[in-house]
Amino acid sequence: LLSTREGALLSCGWAITADIDGLEKGTPEYADAEERADYCRGVVGAMRVKVGEHHFGIDRAIAHLSDGVYKGVSAIELLWSKMGESLIPPTLVLVEGRRLAWSEQGKLCFFDQDLYGTSGAIPASTTYPGIPLSDYPSKFVVHIPRVNGDSPQREGLGRLLLWLACFR
Repeated sequence: LLSTREGALLSCGWAITADIDGLEKGTPEYADAEERADYCRGVVGAMRVKVGEHHFGIDRAIAHLSDGVYKGVSAIELLWSKMGESLIPPTLVLVEGRRLAWSEQGKLCFFDQDLYGTSGAIPASTTYPGIPLSDYPSKFVVHIPRVNGDSPQREGLGRLLLWLACFR
């Protein structure tokens, strides 16, 4: 079921369009809007998702974010670089679900237990609940499906499907 949904989502593709509402074709503003949209298409099209030593296209990031429907939350880290006069995120890193934790205040945090001392994690991320992602604006893209309950930790299809499988 979930792979069918993911496949359907990815088959839709993605598009970046110029915000030309109310602009007259042939005006400098119209041309500027089209130029900015072309630039953004190029940047997003060139983005690479790093998974270990391998690099994939933006579709891998969209698929990872769609996992939030099952798990209740998913995230991607943006690695920014300066290219000419622009600051762009050419590389995206998938954040594994085990590295996300909710604080008692309901904030989503980056939590790396670093049990074996191999990740080079900064000390603040190794003590529960970790570093709030909100402390780093424009560093993470997070997908949290609509939360209907009282606690985001208990949302997502995974919990519901497990409950149905165990207690039906």
